[in-house]
Amino acid sequence: MIAPDFPTFWSQAQQQGFKPKMVTMGRAILVRPDMEAVGDTGQGLCTEAWWASTHPFTSSLTGFTCQQQADAWEQEMNKGYNASVGLTGAAFEVAVDVLKRTQNVDDPASIRDPLKATNLNTILGPIDFAAGPVPNVAKTPLVGGQWQHGTKWPWEVVVVDNSHYPEIPTSGELIPLGG
Repeated sequence: MIAPDFPTFWSQAQQQGFKPKMVTMGRAILVRPDMEAVGDTGQGLCTEAWWASTHPFTSSLTGFTCQQQADAWEQEMNKGYNASVGLTGAAFEVAVDVLKRTQNVDDPASIRDPLKATNLNTILGPIDFAAGPVPNVAKTPLVGGQWQHGTKWPWEVVVVDNSHYPEIPTSGELIPLGG
């Protein structure tokens, strides 16, 4: 579901007495403004967590940890970070790494070949286009997140499940929907 549709659906579902034990929603609640549109009934909604301040990675460009990157972004923007901070950071890291290894920027193969050979530890985690799961694709860590009322910002994504990536610490406990 897309962000504009989910708040309407969720509000109407609540009005009709639909009270599931758990809801996991992807795209529609990935960022804080989307959760603000859902309102208080969104407490405990689950979503994927592509990147969080508690991830154990470091930027190859700045040397920032995920927490330092999130803190810097929040200070500059005066609002809570989103997962896109880590994704965008990693994209820049890969671009700079590829350009450093490019022999001739006017030759497409000279850019393509280093890109295909990318194996870089980034703020998003390891990016290895050779390892796959298929050529030219990198699989990055994805953990289970849950939106909870925050202490610093109205909404915070809490990492509640790291079963596929135990190196990423959980940052809270799974709470009941609406809890």
